[in-house]
Amino acid sequence: MVAACDHAPRIRSPGEFFAHALAIEREAAIRYMQFADQMLSEGNRETAELFERLAQYETAHHGKLQERTRELALPALNPWEYRWIDPHSPEAAPLEPVHYSLTPWHAVRIALVNELRAKDFFEAVAALPGASAEVRRLATEFAAEEHEHAGYLEAMLVSMAPPPLPG
Repeated sequence: MVAACDHAPRIRSPGEFFAHALAIEREAAIRYMQFADQMLSEGNRETAELFERLAQYETAHHGKLQERTRELALPALNPWEYRWIDPHSPEAAPLEPVHYSLTPWHAVRIALVNELRAKDFFEAVAALPGASAEVRRLATEFAAEEHEHAGYLEAMLVSMAPPPLPG
């Protein structure tokens, strides 16, 4: 079920939509690099490398999106003008759960939650009556793409050994 989003109806144009989509991908890449740096500083090279790969993936997706929107005039939004469901961009995971004992399994789990949050955001945009037909179409397309990304991460999780339970 899609969470209610009071802000989504204000995303009325494809330009506004793409400005939000670009921010999601940009912020995800930045956050994953922050996670990678933290893991490296704590000596957890394996998890750092996984976060670096996730950051590269998000950077590549951002680049494809920039190419797609090259001909559009996108609004320059201030941070407080974005219309997220939550206070932060859907793929900007909180920094608090990242600590020295984080495993690659945990990293993939964090990424999966982020992809699902992005999917929920796009579904909320598509579901609200204030969105134009074009914005609904784009939001539906992007929700499906985020769902696909989540599927890849779910498959990765299944193939990985979960961390041992404490104690």
